[in-house]
Amino acid sequence: MNRILIPTIATALFGVHAAFADVPSLINYQGRLTDAAGAPVTGAKNFAISIYDAATAGNTLYTETIGAVTLDANGVYSFQFGGAGTSNTLVSEAIATTDGTLTTFQKVLANSPVVEGTVSVTDGTYTWTQSGGSSNEDDFGVAYSTSLRRVTVNYYAGAPAAGMAITATYRYGTSGITGALSSGAEHWMAISVDGTVQGTRQRILAVPFALRAAKSDMTMGDYVPCQDGTVYQAKTNGFICASAQVGDVRNLNIYVGEASTSMPLVWAQTSGPYNTGLSVTLPIKKGMYWKSQYAGTLLFISLE
Repeated sequence: MNRILIPTIATALFGVHAAFADVPSLINYQGRLTDAAGAPVTGAKNFAISIYDAATAGNTLYTETIGAVTLDANGVYSFQFGGAGTSNTLVSEAIATTDGTLTTFQKVLANSPVVEGTVSVTDGTYTWTQSGGSSNEDDFGVAYSTSLRRVTVNYYAGAPAAGMAITATYRYGTSGITGALSSGAEHWMAISVDGTVQGTRQRILAVPFALRAAKSDMTMGDYVPCQDGTVYQAKTNGFICASAQVGDVRNLNIYVGEASTSMPLVWAQTSGPYNTGLSVTLPIKKGMYWKSQYAGTLLFISLE
């Protein structure tokens, strides 16, 4: 029988210099991998990652094959990503401005390769997408040539009024992770181990943490096992890493506050039966109090 691998802990930590508003070029990722019985997985495994702009479905922002990674005796592993993959960068590009006489407008998109199915066109009144077609097929149509990257806009009911800006929006492939992190309001990462996607996507909450730093030079310190339900005070800036209890169908809750007696709920999500891989990584400032509820595995990772 094939063993089911479940990632129980994952955290994204930035370990490179970054000027204000610059996106880091590499990300250090650490996690812990267990099998269905909760025992640590050891040895070498092949990892790959994908980053999306939503917890489910959504657009693919980044993909990278990590390759073979060796897990230690506790199932803990780490790797860097961000330099060898491909971002699907979002961009908007002007096609034309209507002049009150022309009914056809054409433009070859400037960037390549264009990600299949991502092209959309609007003039502020009508819209067209590759997946859904035109918002008004009687008056407005678009033809897109994949091989030529050419957009042709047609007005079937006569020339539109002058001064309307026709714009195309699409995604195109670029090297590295910069395009992905700069073109998504949220970033959710899925991890594959030996070709099998592990559990649910995990939100990368360290991205804005690094982006707001005037200068980021964060390195990963020790990871400290913690006890579910116990109140802790963060001795350094760091990250709370928690995963749902195996076999529980409850909310995985994290509480954080300035006082040990007053810690508001800051994160909650329902886990699936027998743990579908639900986990969370939350940044926390030095001196703040925190605790978890219904965490099966719990770590505090310090930044030194």
